[in-house]
Amino acid sequence: MSNNQKQTTEAKAARKSGQPDLRQFDGLCTIPETLGITTEAEYLEYLVWEGAKKRYGENLTDEQRERITMELQSINNDGYAGYFLFIRDIVRAAREELGAIVGPGRSNSGGSIVAYCLYITDVDPLKHGLLFERFFYYNRTDNPRIDLDFDVEGKERVIEWLRKKYGEKRVANVATYDIKDGKRKMRSIIDWSIVVASQDICNLTPVCEVFDKKSDKRVLATKSDINELRKAGIKRMDLMGLKALSAIKECLPRINASSGEKLDLNRISLDDEATLKLYSEGDTIGVFLFESEGMREYLRKLRTPTFNDLVALNALYRPSAIDKIDHLIDRKQGREAIVYHMPEMESVLGDTYGITIYQEQLMQLSQLLAGFTSWESAIIYRSFVRRNEEVIDWLAVQFFMGGQKKGYPKEILEKIWDEWKTIATKLFNKSHAVCYTLLSYQTAYLKAHYREEYMSTLISQAAGDERRIQELTNAK
Repeated sequence: MSNNQKQTTEAKAARKSGQPDLRQFDGLCTIPETLGITTEAEYLEYLVWEGAKKRYGENLTDEQRERITMELQSINNDGYAGYFLFIRDIVRAAREELGAIVGPGRSNSGGSIVAYCLYITDVDPLKHGLLFERFFYYNRTDNPRIDLDFDVEGKERVIEWLRKKYGEKRVANVATYDIKDGKRKMRSIIDWSIVVASQDICNLTPVCEVFDKKSDKRVLATKSDINELRKAGIKRMDLMGLKALSAIKECLPRINASSGEKLDLNRISLDDEATLKLYSEGDTIGVFLFESEGMREYLRKLRTPTFNDLVALNALYRPSAIDKIDHLIDRKQGREAIVYHMPEMESVLGDTYGITIYQEQLMQLSQLLAGFTSWESAIIYRSFVRRNEEVIDWLAVQFFMGGQKKGYPKEILEKIWDEWKTIATKLFNKSHAVCYTLLSYQTAYLKAHYREEYMSTLISQAAGDERRIQELTNAK
């Protein structure tokens, strides 16, 4: 039995077992009667193709059409149209009704062109080489999770909107527990994590009432065991309030008042000279994710960063991968040779100077070198991360057979496979790195072009924090 067949069988078994099916989102979206559409799948397709025209224009390329068609088929065949419509409605309400600023994306969802055309995300996956299969794999038994970022106040408005629209008893915060003397005691509320159910949540999982300081009221909270929530048919998502988005929200009206400009940060060039110069000089106090002294020092060493370089630096600036940064810089500046196991690998690793940084690169290389399908490449990555040795051994045989069939020497294929087994758990999600680097770039653009308005906004937000105000005031 192939791994795809095994996965399909497991998914079907889960649905027949009596477990709640997370593909059901009844009552969580409304289809306008005027469209003459009766199913969620049809409504999703209508919205996506309309959104594609806005994103790309009337004349879509073959690549754009094929990617949209593939994603829609996968989503609709697995019954997740309602989920995407549900998330799309939250984002629409945040922007149109609640005046919130929505982030460009987070985690794996940046790899979906459907999410991009629905304006759930603002990152074009085709432009940045992001993979849908890293986000959504075939016949999964749990729902693909789309988490959302808002400005801090906007996040609270969205949570209250959810409670009003779906009812207080269908929305809950997630709590964490300590276990002492065999008894569980609530420790805190994870106020950025929310669950939504298609019915009274009290019927699905144990809940309690807690006082929420932000809303100044008592709200429902449930335990944070993801597996139990999943089995109960409850949808969990992280709603984050980011200060960077709050700064953007406050700064844009200041720019409009001082210059008359109505700036759209989703339309700025990613090759902007002033913005990239700001990064190259380490002038990043107040710039999302790039403020630390260590990061600023690496930026100064990098000297002439591109947007892709910033994405790579963002992905590598963590304990398990930080040792690769100096190699990245040395290779970019010609002090270290860029070496590929095989010349063909440059098409995947060229942007990172021959260094495998992203999970998506491992997936792309398995397709390039051994003819794996996009779905099979996702299985390879997950198997490495989960350390499923039985599946890894089976996949290794397929990899060597496929690679040798393409004419590659087995000894080199074995070297690559052994390398993947070592580094797979240390690779970063490129979708997330691109999304958050884009948000960083937007804050850097504001500092580079509207320094007075942007820095005064940050100082205003830091009221009461004298150390932070001093840091911002003295910023280069």
